Amino acid sequence: MIAQPVSPELQAEALLDQTLAEIASFFPMTQADYDMLSYGQQVYGVRMTEGKGRQQITVIKGASGNHYIGSHSEQEEMEARRDRDLQFFDSWYDGLQHLSTKGKQPERVAQVVTQRWPKRAKRSKKLRVLSPNSVARQQYIQFSPGALFIVELNGKLVKLPIEALYPWEYYSRTLPPVLAEQTLEWDFRKEVAECIRRMILGVSALFPITAEDQALIDLANAQIRIKFVDHFWQLASAFVTESGKYRVGFPRDDMEEQPVGIQHDTKTGRANADAEVGAIRKARRLYPGDPMKTVVTVHHATKNHTHEDGELIRIVTSCALCRKSLLHYSPNVKNIIPLNGEGIGKVPMRVLYPLPDFPVPGLAVAA
Repeated sequence: MIAQPVSPELQAEALLDQTLAEIASFFPMTQADYDMLSYGQQVYGVRMTEGKGRQQITVIKGASGNHYIGSHSEQEEMEARRDRDLQFFDSWYDGLQHLSTKGKQPERVAQVVTQRWPKRAKRSKKLRVLSPNSVARQQYIQFSPGALFIVELNGKLVKLPIEALYPWEYYSRTLPPVLAEQTLEWDFRKEVAECIRRMILGVSALFPITAEDQALIDLANAQIRIKFVDHFWQLASAFVTESGKYRVGFPRDDMEEQPVGIQHDTKTGRANADAEVGAIRKARRLYPGDPMKTVVTVHHATKNHTHEDGELIRIVTSCALCRKSLLHYSPNVKNIIPLNGEGIGKVPMRVLYPLPDFPVPGLAVAA
């Protein structure tokens, strides 16, 4: 019997699973971890008894060893879905607030686990362990790099650092002294970074940059040169759909719209309109039913932010929120990204947003 070839997409998924398992092996589950799970379950039970309804409970262990609870109810979540202008604070954000305000000074996050009501309440009382959502990934990697999350990997509970759940060129900044001085327990930062680097380079080798990809990069570069205004329009995302019905190239006078999204920077994250979101909106309107195949985002240097390599425009990796939005809209979309000193590459968005917090359809690819 002749073995069937394995598609690059499936090879990428296997590399991701292997990498996450390798990183998880650095952080074996302990009794203290299961105690955190039990604590969250106890809080859930108490709140149900008090008539507060079904809850999502986040237990945070601070660098001091103290535990903090963040929560939101099913009712709050439903209200937020009906009115997106509501200031909805989920359990991850609520937990950060308690961590920051209950002590004499802000405390760094050491470990996190989030549990939620069962999918079928009548059949099971077991709470679900959740991966962090996109906002939580963005927040925790900035305020507590190295924080460990208890998550499910292939049906087993494991611990993974936030860097593994938000891999590659994530936005980081220097921690204030009050947080930087609170060192975390584990010493595997170099090993984790090397695992992620090896994975990204291995996956990108499966998807060589093509002439179509280069045309997409040229289009994004051309658009941001035209549209750039310091502190207002600094990012552009260009995309090509799976069918490739349209021609990818430079702007033409006879084209009403380009397959490009432009960021509208308001300096307030909640009101920001990232370039990738604009690209998704254009894809929906211009090519309904034709998912994105590839997307690239470029950043134009500003007065306050110059690129390390001195380039005026460079390719950047999407933020956690945009990764989730792109994956949700086009489950098989690939992202052209910088390889941090080793050129550029192309990887599936599934690799850049591992263990998603929402259902993602299975791979729809031919071998």
